[in-house]
Amino acid sequence: AARTDKDAKPPHAGISMFIVPMDAPGITTRPSSTMYDGTFSNIFYDNVRIPAENLVGEVNGGWKVLTGALAFERGLVGGGIVLKVAHAFEQLRSHVMAKQGGRCLAEDPIVRDKIAALASEIEIGRLLMMHCAELAADGVTPPEYGAISKVFSGELMERFGEAALDILGMRATLSEQMSGAIDNGRFEQNLRHSLMWVISIGTNEIQRSLIAQRALGLPK
Repeated sequence: AARTDKDAKPPHAGISMFIVPMDAPGITTRPSSTMYDGTFSNIFYDNVRIPAENLVGEVNGGWKVLTGALAFERGLVGGGIVLKVAHAFEQLRSHVMAKQGGRCLAEDPIVRDKIAALASEIEIGRLLMMHCAELAADGVTPPEYGAISKVFSGELMERFGEAALDILGMRATLSEQMSGAIDNGRFEQNLRHSLMWVISIGTNEIQRSLIAQRALGLPK
């Protein structure tokens, strides 16, 4: 995204979108490590020049391209998060159902209640994902629907991570490759990973403002 009209009113009306080849002169990438043991790159542009045909959409029409792409991404990323949680839920359920010393965690009514709540929330997230996918297949993803899916799924991942550690106990807090870690620290890593999704592709606070304005008709 680049400003192509510095005098446009409102300011976002003067933005255009371009495709920038990553091998263009002047681009530098610096990998960084994340707190959940992943990596991403900081990208720096120093006097990068590209041809005019790399324009996406209309000149000064980049805001529409950008917000449309973000809505599409948030809706489908929300679905990806739900699938991750659903897979981790099956792992958690297997531990809850396993017998240890003649008893299993599933006999605890509090644990059963937490498992049931997680199962219902995962189904809600799946339905949101399917709705966003249907909208995308028709060529339109309203920003508020992508925001709803992203907020719900990201916070579901965080709630799941906290519930899993609460149910499984102190061993579940052990990290990868630590002696005695459950599933090689998967549940602990899931919780660390979840913190990214309440910030990534638009913080949940910003998404809630978008939902309030677009879905509920509230003022800015």
